[in-house]
Amino acid sequence: KLDEVDIKVEHFVELLKLVKGGKITPLKGKEILNSFYPKSSMPSAGEGKISDKKQLEEVAKKIIEENNKAVSDYKSGDTKALNFLMGEIMKATNKRADFNLAKKLLEELLGQ
Repeated sequence: KLDEVDIKVEHFVELLKLVKGGKITPLKGKEILNSFYPKSSMPSAGEGKISDKKQLEEVAKKIIEENNKAVSDYKSGDTKALNFLMGEIMKATNKRADFNLAKKLLEELLGQ
């Protein structure tokens, strides 16, 4: 119930600024929003979004190495396998990976 939740406007506004400003990913923003129950606190970017191409490429390579079946499925035309691999990247980065950049790198690596 709404009266069981204490969300301060300034906390919510700060969360929106972090997401809109690209300091955190939308997935990380949702995670922080869920932590506002039962009482919100001032969010921070923490470790922030990972947008470094080399760092994300290393994560993607590791995920590819660890998930041979999904890689094989993707190369056989199963597009759902790409979603699985992206989920693994997001899990490995604690939802901090720049989704679009990570997806582009993953697709490039899988195309090699």
